Amino acid sequence: MGMRRRRTGGPVEPAGLTDRTRDHDLVYPPHMPVLPPAARGAEDEGERGFGPEDADTHAWPCHLCNHKSEIDKDKCIHCDWCIKVSPRDWAAILPPTRPLPPRKPRAENILLAF
Repeated sequence: MGMRRRRTGGPVEPAGLTDRTRDHDLVYPPHMPVLPPAARGAEDEGERGFGPEDADTHAWPCHLCNHKSEIDKDKCIHCDWCIKVSPRDWAAILPPTRPLPPRKPRAENILLAF
């Protein structure tokens, strides 16, 4: 309480191997080309897909989805790709740690169980 939790601004640095800067976030993604409804048949796709240049432009900015990225450690094969492509330093491989000791039940939890 009483602490300032947010601040405006901060240092902006290129993101390691990707040379990505915050300017990438200011690029608007191109609109997806679509087939007009009158021209669509039963087997036609409505979205036509991006061309090579539009696909690159669409993949360039961070879409600021605020998606919480989590890696399932049971499925991770330690290939490091997630770290190499991350636009910011959100991922790191930590050394293995000792397992936590089993928790002892707290007195208030025991009393609530009766």
